[in-house]
Amino acid sequence: VRVTIDWVARRYVHDDLLTHPPLKASVRKYNAHVHKQNHEVIKRWEEHGVKFTITNIPNSLTSPLTIFRRNHIKLFVIDDTATWIGGVNLFDVAMKWVDFMVKFTNKKTIDVLSRQYPLVNKNRPKDNYATTCDDQTTLLVDAGLIGKSIIYDQALDEIKKANKSILFVSQFLPEHVVLKEIINASKRGVTITVITSNEDYKLFHTYPYKPFYDANKRKLTKASIPISYPPTNVHAKLLMVDDKVAMFGSHYFVHSGVILG
Repeated sequence: VRVTIDWVARRYVHDDLLTHPPLKASVRKYNAHVHKQNHEVIKRWEEHGVKFTITNIPNSLTSPLTIFRRNHIKLFVIDDTATWIGGVNLFDVAMKWVDFMVKFTNKKTIDVLSRQYPLVNKNRPKDNYATTCDDQTTLLVDAGLIGKSIIYDQALDEIKKANKSILFVSQFLPEHVVLKEIINASKRGVTITVITSNEDYKLFHTYPYKPFYDANKRKLTKASIPISYPPTNVHAKLLMVDDKVAMFGSHYFVHSGVILG
């Protein structure tokens, strides 16, 4: 059994990223308890033969920048019989979110995704790349290059080619050039469906996210593009165009993610 997790996971408690110590002593105590439990679980698993790999371990200079170039891939491989890829995080709170993993059982796709698994840390690719799995499936991988994303570029290209419909599902509203092209598609008669997190989602109401959310929402409303808000947080990432092309995985399809690498 092999488990690979990004170092930034150690900075989370539930779905809160801790960028600085909390002011309340009770919160600091609770967070320390959660981190201790996580450490003990990893230690027990390692004692029973589970091999853990921690990616993107920072040094003293990069530790405040842990969200840059992080490993955000969600990939499960079982023997040589099945593999799953999608957006699911394996912790309790995430089980309540709208999310999914897609299962593949054909050997070519399993082989391609299995070869991706060890490509971390010193084996991390130098460039973004695409690998053909079969005549209908292509794996797109971002290598963590700040400002560059093969996934984002492909999503943008598909949106520009849309003729009938676009389904955009993400934790965040479309923004930057993707939002611009979605609005352009709406103007040429393409039916647009945008599904994002519940309106009460905390990031929509806290800085630095709030002003961007408000601005993007205003642009969609002005373009008469409705926004669907499920009753819970959306963590799924899905772009469907003309019911012919589907892109899914762990990319939010937002430009801010491209900037972070």
